[in-house]
Amino acid sequence: MEVTLSIKNRYQIKKLEELAKKWGVPLSKNTCKKTGDTKTRQKRAWEALRKLRDLNGFSDIKDPVEWQRQQRKDRNIGWDE
Repeated sequence: MEVTLSIKNRYQIKKLEELAKKWGVPLSKNTCKKTGDTKTRQKRAWEALRKLRDLNGFSDIKDPVEWQRQQRKDRNIGWDE
């Protein structure tokens, strides 16, 4: 089992590390920090959307409303209710 936590408070991170060590649970750190300021991130997001548009990445979707309905449809994920 893998659990992902997003913790910004250094004190809480330290306590989690201590608890994991005490229980003998392996802990891997994945620090994904935001890169760049807000304007830079926005610019990159717009560039990515433009590339998608240029690639015509959504051309196979004939009816966007129906496509979105299908994406939101409840699905059986294998759990008994």
